[in-house]
Amino acid sequence: MRSKIALIYNTSRYLYNLRREFIELLQRHDYDVVGIAPYDESTEVLSGLGVKHIHFDISARGINPIRDFKTFLQLRRILRAEKPDVVLSYTVKPVMYGSYAAHLEGVKTICAMITGLGQLFNNQSARQRLLLAAVAPFYRKSLGVCRRVYFQNSDDARLLQRLKIASTAQSIVLPGSGVDVQRFRPNPDTVQPGSFLLIARMLKEKGSADFVAAARLLKSSYPHAKFRLLGPLEHGPSAQTQLEIQDWEAAGFIEYLGEAKDVRPFLTSCEVFVLPSYYREGLPRSILEAMACGKPIVTTDWPGCREAVTEGVNGFLVPVRNPQQLAAAMEKFLIDASLSGSMGERSRQLALDRFDVRKVNAQILATMTDSDH
Repeated sequence: MRSKIALIYNTSRYLYNLRREFIELLQRHDYDVVGIAPYDESTEVLSGLGVKHIHFDISARGINPIRDFKTFLQLRRILRAEKPDVVLSYTVKPVMYGSYAAHLEGVKTICAMITGLGQLFNNQSARQRLLLAAVAPFYRKSLGVCRRVYFQNSDDARLLQRLKIASTAQSIVLPGSGVDVQRFRPNPDTVQPGSFLLIARMLKEKGSADFVAAARLLKSSYPHAKFRLLGPLEHGPSAQTQLEIQDWEAAGFIEYLGEAKDVRPFLTSCEVFVLPSYYREGLPRSILEAMACGKPIVTTDWPGCREAVTEGVNGFLVPVRNPQQLAAAMEKFLIDASLSGSMGERSRQLALDRFDVRKVNAQILATMTDSDH
């Protein structure tokens, strides 16, 4: 007998791009999959996978209690009509509203995936602390109805357990979302020596400005080195503006490559992957994809980012917001041409051994409805 699972996400695009392999695994195990996510350019390809798509309205980042309450009521109506056996929600608002809506509608198995804690848990400003104090009780209530709470790094799990938002009995720490190691693989023939690549949304917290500052420090001594940024422009107070990026390019420090649907050609051609993030990441998919492509990683000693790097083995960890130490770590690859090859091989092996998406998805499927893990 087939079961029905509802996957709740804040974009159809991410549901398709990041969970396609999991959807296919669910279908092979006799699940009918309902994708509850806002309509966007990926909705049709989701439907092409055999997913029943249902649109709902959500403000992914805004704080508007009236609009958020309407989202919550809309999710209740959808779940009441669909009657899924299992609900699995991703990202903060779908987890909070989707999990509790599922509870009120009598869904038997409710699970949540914490894909990172974002800016809310950075506690850098009085506003963030006030907002966290307001949100924490409902977050606690929502996760309290979940059978499983999946984390992508141990720092997030420990923090939510310490705040009594999640319990140790519920919590399972996964090695990120995993990566398709067959789709992302090395191509040594395309590697450009002395090239460094950052893939991220153009946000200060993702480390784009620190990457440029490090490039500025290195460029005069290593004029042949290439420093490239790939990722979409964003809006909001922490976004890097198009004018800033144009100024960086005009000064000759970086190349901005825009946004790409397929990042593999850019990953395989770079020598070193860099992500100096101080965002509360889950475990950045970009790092895992770079590792699967056989790249050494330079990233921050920060929740999520540090999960993928063994210092001095497949890359280097640097302090957050420290362009000087970031430049020093990057310079090691410019000094020693053999370093990227040996570290990249270790990255690839780690991806195969620990981060293969098939292993991660199998763990989720095995623990989602079982009473023990």
